[in-house]
Parts: sequence; C-alpha cells; structure tokens
Amino acid sequence: YARRMQAALDRYRVEHSPQALWIALVKTVATLLVAAIVLRLWQRLHRRIKAFIIVRARRGMAAVQRKTYRLVRMEHLRGPLLSLLGGLRLAVWVAVIYASLDLSLSYFPQTRGMAQDMADLVLDPLGELGNAFLGSIPKLIVLAVVFWGVKTLLRASIALFTRVADGRLHIEGFYADWANPTRRILNLLIIIAGVMIAYPYIPGSSTDAFKGISIFLGVLLSLGSSGVISNLMTGFTITYMRAFKVGDVIRIGDTLGTVIESSLLVTRLRTPRGLEITLPNSQVMAGQVINFSTSRDAYLSTSVTIGYDAPWRQVHAMLLEAAQRTAGVRRDPAPFVMQTALEDFYVRYDLNVVLADVGRQGRILSELHQNVQDVFNECGVQIMSPHFETQPEQTVVVPKSKWHASPAPAPAPDNISSPLA
Repeated sequence: YARRMQAALDRYRVEHSPQALWIALVKTVATLLVAAIVLRLWQRLHRRIKAFIIVRARRGMAAVQRKTYRLVRMEHLRGPLLSLLGGLRLAVWVAVIYASLDLSLSYFPQTRGMAQDMADLVLDPLGELGNAFLGSIPKLIVLAVVFWGVKTLLRASIALFTRVADGRLHIEGFYADWANPTRRILNLLIIIAGVMIAYPYIPGSSTDAFKGISIFLGVLLSLGSSGVISNLMTGFTITYMRAFKVGDVIRIGDTLGTVIESSLLVTRLRTPRGLEITLPNSQVMAGQVINFSTSRDAYLSTSVTIGYDAPWRQVHAMLLEAAQRTAGVRRDPAPFVMQTALEDFYVRYDLNVVLADVGRQGRILSELHQNVQDVFNECGVQIMSPHFETQPEQTVVVPKSKWHASPAPAPAPDNISSPLA
C-alpha cells in the first residue's frame, strides 16, 4: 500500500507540475486551432455544395422549356437538399465543438472529471438510443413488411379500379361510376387493417403516454365526427344509388346546376350563372333530386292563366307558336299544351316543351316567356295572371308598335314565318 500511495503522489506531482500544465495549455491551443481550421474548411465546403445545388436548380429551371427531365427533377429537390445540408452543417459544428471542448478539459487534471461527466452526459443517452434501436430491429422489420404489404395492396386496388373506371375491365353488375368510391372504401379498409396489425410493433406503443394520446384522439374523433360520418354514409348511399354523376344537370331543392364534383362528403354544382355551390351530402339526401340528363325527352312546363272569354283552341295555338319561335326548344318530340285547372276567373294552361340544352334551362325558358308575351300581344289576348277583380273595359295588351319603345333597341329583321301572320 505504501508503494501504491507513493506512486500516486509522484504521479500527482508530475501532472500538477508547471511543466505539465504548460504542455496541457499548448495541447489545448493546438486542439482549438485544429477545430477552427476544420470548421473553416467545412464552411468553405458547405458554401460550395450550396452553390452547386443552386446552380443546378437554376439550370433545371432553364431546362424546363427543353423538356430535360433529369434537370427539372433537380429543381424539385433543391428545397429538401438545402434543408438536409443545413442540418448537416449544424451537426458538424456541434460535433467539432464538443470534441474540442472535451479534449481541452481532459488535458488538465483539474478539469478531467468535468470531461468525463460531459462524456457520460452525451454518450450514455446515445448508447441507450442505440441499444433501443438494436432491440427494435425485429419490430421495425415487421413494420416494414406490413408497410410493403399495405402499399402493394393499395397499388393493386388502384390499378384494378382504374381499369374498371376507364372501361378497360368490365365486371358484371358493377357500374363504372362505382369504381372510384369503391376504391376509396377498400383503400381505407386496407389502411385501417394495416394500422391495426402494425400498432403492437410500433416502438413505445405500450407506454402510458402513447395510450393516453390514443384515448384523447379517440374522444376527439367520437365527439367531432358525427356530422362527418353522417355525410360519409350519405355519400356512399348517393353513389351506389346512381342518382347522378359528374356532368349531369340536376335540381336539388331550389338549386339548379351541373354536377362538377361528387365526393363522399359534399356535392358541388355550377349554376347557369357561373356560381359554384357546395351542398353537404346529408342535405342532398334529405331533398328532392331531379336529374335532367338521365332522360333525353324530359319535358319542362311553364303555365299561363287566360280568361274564359278566350277560346281554348286559340290559346293552344298561341302557346305552340311561342314554342316554335324559341330556338332552344326541340321540335321532336313536339311541344303540347294541357289545361290543368278551371279557376274562378281564368283557365290555367301548361305549355310542355323539351329543351335542346338542359344546361341553358334558365335562358331558354326566359326566351320562351318573351315569345309567349309577344304572341299574346299580337293576337290581342290578355294574360290574367295573377288575379283581377273586375273585367277591364278593353283588353290589357301591348300593341306591336310599342314593343321597341325607348330605350329598347330597334327590332332585327324577322325571317321566321308565323302561321298567325
């Protein structure tokens, strides 16, 4: 023991001698100088790599017009590469500063314990992370296999239903417009099954924190998704009922428009005025849906009320003449008139026509109404809508001489031959 104590005292005197301290100081200065040189060289290398990425990206922008696909892809990767380079720069700075500081503290016997503490503070957590990573390798392999299986099934589903939607593959009893929603449902089920299989193998899934977050998210979804689930279920119902498809002209309640999107949550219509209206699927299902595109010969009607003093045959002829003058009304099938009610003061006539373009329903009906007014004014027959109290002394019509009174424009040449002329 005496020899060991003497050796320790001699070693202590040597390490704490002025000569040893001067040597430690020189080593510290050299270490810091080497660290500064390394950081300086790294900064130059970083600037060159960054400039190279930017130059290649600019060449990629210039190559867009030349259709150079490889250079265009470099432009797409510029942002991720610069972010990765910034993270690498920070990691190199931290590693060099830590190594130089740890070595400098280890040169002096007074601070050697601090260097050891720093090593334990930094390396022990890294070692624990490494051991945890090595222990999680079997679970990560299972997760990779599950991910590959889910990805393969999703690709197969997309390929199958894409061919069904395009008409390249026909399945008996399965309509092409069912392909996309069925694909979404099947993909969602595949993803849910993959998450359920992979959940036990996720690192940290058995911890209380992970379980608490899962419960919290489940409560949020259960409280806030009732309306979403309702719209989803309604969207499925609408899809498989085949009430309409994209491009159809439909009326939902008081809204008329062309279907531009039919998703699982909402239906979007573009009205004849160019407005885009979004309707939740629950509202679509609750209302009455009229599809004008499914039937080629769907009649639309407009009504007028005429007094009993006008012969009904004359009224029929005038209404049919107004339909004949309207450019958007089809001649085959022919328009027809029905007397739908005998009111107290007038008879209600319904003019039924088939429009050539249902998407222009508003404009065509407006032109039809204009022609109805013109024909009745030409024939001197008064339209009794909506009511009247006493029979007027003379018929209330607008003579043709006042049809284009100021500021109305002058009439265009009329080449239409009218049987009433």
